Amino acid sequence: MFRILFCIIGSFLVTPSASAQQYPTRPVRLIVAFAPGGASDVLARLLAQRLGDSLDQSVIVDNRPSAGGIIGTDLVAKAAPDGYTLLLGSAAAFAITPHLATKLPYDTRRDFVPIAPFTRLTFVLNVNPKVDARSVKDLIALAKSRPGTLNIGSAGNGTTTHMVGELFKHTAGVDLVHVPYKGAGPAMIDLISGQIQVLFDAAITTLPQLKAGRIRALAVGSPERSALFPALPTINEAGLPGFTAGNWFGIFAPAKVPAALVRRLNSEISKVIDTPDAREDMLRRGVEPLIMDQEKFRELVATEYERYGNLVKVAGIKIN
Repeated sequence: MFRILFCIIGSFLVTPSASAQQYPTRPVRLIVAFAPGGASDVLARLLAQRLGDSLDQSVIVDNRPSAGGIIGTDLVAKAAPDGYTLLLGSAAAFAITPHLATKLPYDTRRDFVPIAPFTRLTFVLNVNPKVDARSVKDLIALAKSRPGTLNIGSAGNGTTTHMVGELFKHTAGVDLVHVPYKGAGPAMIDLISGQIQVLFDAAITTLPQLKAGRIRALAVGSPERSALFPALPTINEAGLPGFTAGNWFGIFAPAKVPAALVRRLNSEISKVIDTPDAREDMLRRGVEPLIMDQEKFRELVATEYERYGNLVKVAGIKIN
């Protein structure tokens, strides 16, 4: 009798770990809350192929675009917590949108578990070449001498580039006029023409214009120097201590996924992106690999959520 009871108890104790080792036994869906062909979709497919090979099981990218990413995100929030439905999330979706959207059908902190980061999208602080600033300190001094006369563009109200611009204004104590565009492309065109003077933009959009001499890059917003722009200082180095700005992408799952499965997925994702081939592929696309254990990634998501939430309140940012 005691032997039978011991075996039953033992089976409960080993089940979560055993399940994690056996996972997956069928294809895994990776939800992308945006349309095929966009940056999120391209990155998801880059990861899905490698992760599928590592897991010896198909990882299928499932695009669910609508409502600015809310529909796809909600689908994952309400999915079974078994590890077979994952989400490619970002700083925009998990740290910015919750503070700007009046009603979301989910709570990003309650309904999801962060599993692993994937890539970091480096933002570059750019100016039009005619702007009399060759460093971050020059730009801050110029903006303070001419408050309200320099325009800073963004990819649109509530986007990551908008929030990074507001963070720069708030941290540096400068008055720049925000000009929102319908995407990063139009904003870059107007930076080149001089309609706006300042723009935070992603490396992938900045690189071609910088090489052509159409814009001037002053610094990168990443915590350390970027492999994409090794000669550029960080904004932290260049005059604003503690300043970091950019976007990141990571994998999330429904909140009640077993901890053993979360650890397994974190390990697998970290392994497949920590290879020369994956790194080269990412750098070619203008992003950099970002590797953390699950706890550090959870802390990153929580810190970013608080940081952007405070910024929204202090700057009085509202999206109509």
